Amino acid sequence: MLEYYMRRLTKKERSQIIKLYQSGKSLSQISKLFNRKKNVIYYHTRKRFGRKFKQINFKADSLEDLGEFLGAFIGDGGFYKDKDFRYKITFYLSIQEMGYAQKLSRIIKRLFGKKPNVWVYKKGNVIQVKIMGKQIQDKIKEYLSWSGEKCYTIHLKSKLLESPDHNLLRGIIRGELATDGSVYPPKNRVTLGTSSKLLSDQNSNILKMFKINSFVYKTISKGHKAFYHMHITGIDNVINFYEKIGVTEPIRKSKIESILKKRQ
Repeated sequence: MLEYYMRRLTKKERSQIIKLYQSGKSLSQISKLFNRKKNVIYYHTRKRFGRKFKQINFKADSLEDLGEFLGAFIGDGGFYKDKDFRYKITFYLSIQEMGYAQKLSRIIKRLFGKKPNVWVYKKGNVIQVKIMGKQIQDKIKEYLSWSGEKCYTIHLKSKLLESPDHNLLRGIIRGELATDGSVYPPKNRVTLGTSSKLLSDQNSNILKMFKINSFVYKTISKGHKAFYHMHITGIDNVINFYEKIGVTEPIRKSKIESILKKRQ
């Protein structure tokens, strides 16, 4: 059996693979028929038809765009490789956040030259912004790191905090607020939340760089791990945050502007 598995494909088998692929069979289905790894099948189909998906051309004209993309991934992003070796990066937003889904879609298009798909699942009360490309996954891993379950360990790689250009960091906080943050006008408060202690500490240091006051407190619900709440409170402090970081998610922007009006 092992000898069969390791032997080279015959000309007839290669021809059959091409015909099956043209008929619409997936790489996974063909690999099972021939008892071969999917990368072997992919090699022959790519040799005949080229890449299934076009290469990604990364272009970061705005470091704030890149930062916001990374911040949004920290808050509501994930990726996986499907059975056909396609690398999928997906952002999960609430059904009320279509405005930000469209904003995020434009950011991704500017960064990678490829427009993502935006799917609305009314039954699940969720919007998915989805794009494919291993190079996009590699770009995320260039700046972010985690081990095991993402939400508990994700953090920025040290080179980000050491960079003299703070535009990237400004964008990251903006993206985190858009996906994992809240604004409370009655209490004049902006909040960022995370289950990652290291990320919470890094966020605190970033706000200090911008001379924005904040404080963090930890909560532990029964059956859950610790959650870290970062609060930016007080009208003057919220104005400082708005002017130095900015808010792009429409719902949160409207709420924070209602706080700013109190100072007028």
